[in-house]
Amino acid sequence: MVHSGSAGGLEFISGDLLLLGGEHGDGDLVILSPRGHGRPMLGRVTPRGLLAEPGGIPCDPRRWQVAGRIMARVRDDNRGGQVLPMVSNNSLGPPRHVELR
Repeated sequence: MVHSGSAGGLEFISGDLLLLGGEHGDGDLVILSPRGHGRPMLGRVTPRGLLAEPGGIPCDPRRWQVAGRIMARVRDDNRGGQVLPMVSNNSLGPPRHVELR
């Protein structure tokens, strides 16, 4: 992440690493990649199409494509790193620590 902010009930901090993968479906938080020039951005897949997050602004699929579903956030906490759950209610329990190399 380049900038801090929130999307989908989750807090993101500048420097967070986002791990992408898997198939995406309705409601998933994703990274949108521009077709052509531009920077990637957070988005959401909906039955009506792609939305930019956090504002919910519709994205033209001729301009934007899904690069991947956000599977996890990794945050450097000066102890190696934390894998943070991708649910806003934190129902997955405490984060696991992993080594970042």
